[in-house]
Amino acid sequence: MILTYRGSVNQWECDENDHMNVRFYMQRHFQALMGHPHPPGGEIEVQHVRFHRESRLAEPLSGFTGIVRTDGKISDYLTELKSERLGETVSTCIHRVRSATGSVDADLPDHALPRGVPDVDPEWQGLAPEELDAHGFRTIGMGTILGHEVDDHGELARYHYMGRLSDSMPHLWRLLERETDDGKGGAVLEYRLGFVGPLKIGDHYKILSGISAAAGKLQHFVHLLFNQHDQLCMTAQAVGVRLNLETRKAMVLDDEALEKIGAVLLKPVNGTHIQDRSNGDL
Repeated sequence: MILTYRGSVNQWECDENDHMNVRFYMQRHFQALMGHPHPPGGEIEVQHVRFHRESRLAEPLSGFTGIVRTDGKISDYLTELKSERLGETVSTCIHRVRSATGSVDADLPDHALPRGVPDVDPEWQGLAPEELDAHGFRTIGMGTILGHEVDDHGELARYHYMGRLSDSMPHLWRLLERETDDGKGGAVLEYRLGFVGPLKIGDHYKILSGISAAAGKLQHFVHLLFNQHDQLCMTAQAVGVRLNLETRKAMVLDDEALEKIGAVLLKPVNGTHIQDRSNGDL
């Protein structure tokens, strides 16, 4: 792993939970990725990111990058963001890229391995939007891709996909909120993003989402992003927690919360169930 990025957290990058928003983690990961001496030459197909610690205002961050696997067809790059103040990892991301060069096979560090989100496509991926409605998906995001959001090819920059998900999440979080939830927020621990087709400047999009499982401290989310032609552009699976904004700790779901979640759970296609495999601490 080599040093490929250095910077810090700006005030305008922090959200309502008083920590750096997930889109800017992804922006830092992408900067670290592209700083590698041999950056990806092909399309990113999957990004599997884990958030290990919060990054708050003025946190000094360093990014490190390495190629951990390539077989002549697919390459996996690992980027790792570390807090220089704490000397600890705050986030890791595996970038799976279609590539036709080289041969490398190295072990991923344990803290970068998938934990709460399996490295597989969501079971609802092949369904059309009207079919997703019947499975309990809700439209939580809609909009248009603007000129300042695209790259040199006129396609939505990768970190903006995460930004659109983040902006839409309050429409899903509100299904879980109660009148006594003042001082509470939401945080994500892990995401798997699968890129199917690009969103381009001027495209309209919609995000259909739902809660697939809940146990202990965790809620599991599924997001499917479509363009105006109902073509799937991205899939996302995530594990999140409700966050006590005073203690900065994840909260265990009580019976009332589980009952609210149970009423809106997605209907599975093939009976898959997700197990709680994290202690939920940030």
